[in-house]
Amino acid sequence: MDVDLKALRAAVVSAREQAAGDESRLPDLGWAIYAYCFELRNHQDPVTSAYLEILEEGIGVLRRLQRRDQSFIGALGLMLGWQGYALHQLGRAEQSRESLVEGTALLRQGARQRVGTQQYELYETQLALALGLSAYALSAAGEHQAALSSAREALGIWRTRAAEQPGQHDRTVVQALDTVCYLLSLRRQFEDAWGPAEEAVAIARRIYTAEPSGDNARLLANALDRLTELLANSSRWSEALPLLEESISLYRVAGRRGTFKYSLTHATALNNAAKAYLQLGQRAQAVSRVQSAAVRCALCARRTADVATLQTVAQDIINVLGEVGLDNMARTLAKGVNRRLSGKASALSKLFGPFRSG
Repeated sequence: MDVDLKALRAAVVSAREQAAGDESRLPDLGWAIYAYCFELRNHQDPVTSAYLEILEEGIGVLRRLQRRDQSFIGALGLMLGWQGYALHQLGRAEQSRESLVEGTALLRQGARQRVGTQQYELYETQLALALGLSAYALSAAGEHQAALSSAREALGIWRTRAAEQPGQHDRTVVQALDTVCYLLSLRRQFEDAWGPAEEAVAIARRIYTAEPSGDNARLLANALDRLTELLANSSRWSEALPLLEESISLYRVAGRRGTFKYSLTHATALNNAAKAYLQLGQRAQAVSRVQSAAVRCALCARRTADVATLQTVAQDIINVLGEVGLDNMARTLAKGVNRRLSGKASALSKLFGPFRSG
């Protein structure tokens, strides 16, 4: 059943009016905003200023409540996590880091307070989610060791949960392995990244074989992408190429089944396949794949919430377009991405300078 966002918004308005004249109704306002944001966060494509504003209001209310009642610590920690993730998608690395680090600390405190209670598992799993998000934010802020520590702690929690509840947390184990692998690769610890990458592919393939849904297709595609990056780094292009083609096929499955239709990771896989074909001397196939990558990226540019990743992916595709002589297509893609990221025009003018019209 679809969630009625209008009804949730109306509940916030009503609770706000009542709390304005009666301080004792403040908890009702806090929970109303929490419930609204809980659903609204899944409809941010792209992240809106209205969403950031309601998060800010809710966090302010929950801070007031948490000072006198520790039972609000979990809701406050989660809302800070949602805020941090939204800011990360917008490329605001330092602000994102602050929100996620604070939210993670609160959830850790809440988990410690509930050891031995029925609520402990809930707090620990929410802590693991926050740690995973924090890892990306810390990495974007240049704190790579702290990011890796957060990712490994999250992976440890999910491994424990998966062992205690077989079949219930396998997807999150794959995602946590992917995060660890990504951060190890950023630190150029490629040898250490092989184990997590291969384990992620094995688990994701098992999940997809058992249930070939769109979500599981994307899970396996993402895991394959990480493994192919390691193969490419070792110049094992002939081994990477079939896995890249499998990944591309899986993204198509995910798109047909209604999930992640405008995926930047799909665009990246297409572009990486183009690089592999170039390395193997198959120029025609490379041109076809990079053209598809550019089209996919252009579609994503108008719809994706993850503008921080968009900039990196678009630049990489533009580089390959230039390498195969498709300068006009590169200019068109640059213009489209620049329009999407109009708030970052000064930064993009340097990245896309060679392809801007005079």
